[in-house]
Amino acid sequence: MKYKILLSTLILSFFTIAWNHNSDQHAEPEPQSLKAIMQLLMMDMHTVSMGIYLENYEVIYSGGKNINSHPGIIKEEQKELADILGVEMNSFHGMDMVVHHHADSIAMAAKEKDMQKVLHHYQIVQNGCVSCHVAFRDRILEAKSSVK
Repeated sequence: MKYKILLSTLILSFFTIAWNHNSDQHAEPEPQSLKAIMQLLMMDMHTVSMGIYLENYEVIYSGGKNINSHPGIIKEEQKELADILGVEMNSFHGMDMVVHHHADSIAMAAKEKDMQKVLHHYQIVQNGCVSCHVAFRDRILEAKSSVK
């Protein structure tokens, strides 16, 4: 019984955070650090996953929209990333655009209540995230840690 109460509380807390972190869909989100953005995106991917498992299209829609409208990177860090990645900054940006496009498609598929489309676009978003991490994460973390 304690386990069910704890699990219910955790799920409710998670949804409250996920639904509220980007509640004003019309306002342009303030730029944030890359790490903060990645943490928000992780929460939003969990939101979409939870929506899929619960077959809750409103939750899926919310997660997809939040991924699509994530904040931009603060200017100082954009320059730092450009210095680290050089010409590969275009690939980094391209991967981000794929994620944006398919996150929006997740939201639209959720609106249509089409789970097959949701799953198709979710897989593409997930692959986009992992591909970007494989290509750039270690190099970015290493460069940032050597600056400190």
